[in-house]
Amino acid sequence: MTIISKASFKTGMKMFTAGSYEWAIPEFERLTAADKQVSPTFVIGGSSWRMLCFPRQNATPHQNVSVFLEYPEASFTPNHLSPTASFKLIIKNFKDPSKNFEKSADNTFKSHQEDWGFSQMLPLQDLNKESGYLREDGAMVVRVEISVPAPLPGGSYPVKLSTATPGLSTDLLSLLDNPGTTSDLTITATGSELPGATGCDAGADARPQSRSFAVHRAILAARCPYFRTLFESGLADSGARELNLPDTDPDALRLLVRFMYGDGLAVTSREQAYSCLSLADRLLLTQAVELLREHLLSSVSAATFAADLLCAAGLAGEQTLLRSLVARFADLGDDVPEADLKRVEAERPQLLLELLLSCRAAKRARTAMAGAPSLGRWRVGEGSRRRGAEMVVVEAEDKEGSGQGGPPIMCGRAAAGT
Repeated sequence: MTIISKASFKTGMKMFTAGSYEWAIPEFERLTAADKQVSPTFVIGGSSWRMLCFPRQNATPHQNVSVFLEYPEASFTPNHLSPTASFKLIIKNFKDPSKNFEKSADNTFKSHQEDWGFSQMLPLQDLNKESGYLREDGAMVVRVEISVPAPLPGGSYPVKLSTATPGLSTDLLSLLDNPGTTSDLTITATGSELPGATGCDAGADARPQSRSFAVHRAILAARCPYFRTLFESGLADSGARELNLPDTDPDALRLLVRFMYGDGLAVTSREQAYSCLSLADRLLLTQAVELLREHLLSSVSAATFAADLLCAAGLAGEQTLLRSLVARFADLGDDVPEADLKRVEAERPQLLLELLLSCRAAKRARTAMAGAPSLGRWRVGEGSRRRGAEMVVVEAEDKEGSGQGGPPIMCGRAAAGT
């Protein structure tokens, strides 16, 4: 059971992330209709997936093997964040790879449609060692190839950043959403009165907001170093049933509390991502900080660069992000609007100097390596951009056979028996 590959590719104007996973089901011929098989969870395109197999079909006439792809986080993922995937299910033939049996489908995996696949994947009469669809040890090997749309340059929102464990996170989130009498702490967050406190544009209608959250001390202590230290400190509010957090964005706290309970970070804008990053750093949530930082760096573009830079500069604990953004200027600087650079100069003049020095260092390094002539003041990063574009397109892996799966009949949900 191994992940075979992960890659990115471009079709037209869209970027996709693709990957494949192989799952061996041992002693297949001994399995009965009651022996539903569930693969380990694997991650492709930022989402968790599993395969389901019904050895004697999930519906009458029980003459086929049924195989489905499942998104196990569908029950607690908002519909607007549900992943859409194109996928191919393949039963491998070990005698003749050109006879690999495959069927393809597309689906958006929502709470009411968490799995999709084929009830009549392959007739059971063909599943034997003689035909090659079972290995000599009796195992059937199923391979899935998945491609999902990748975020657009500069960020495509909303996104969901997750380290969730399926099952456990569902139970904990249910407890958070319906605490009943189990909650032993209420946290009230009150936002800052100053819009754009981190350097980001908060909007003209920004105003203080307040919101309360019924939570569980044990879960916060287990998941958040800040709260664990507070509860163990012996200070006056360490044992209180109500805790006030001033100068705290309520929306950011809502997302981070859900993250502590096992949910993903469903950020709806770059401004919200920076607000979450600031609070996550304050609460010592290392995983959330790393997820948010990686997202912001991977999706920065010339159009968002100046705003990103000013946001990062406004976060006292984010020197790592700030340095990384400064280093990216050598690649993006030629396309950053002049008005944005003037804004940086007006608000953070020292930052503009750091950008120019970074740009000069990158230009010297390229000149030394390639003997290229000196470029104009803002004409930097051309070679890096070309190399970066080439790196985005990963050569497709060799396939073991074209497959003769026939038309994709009986495509649907496992629970529906279709």
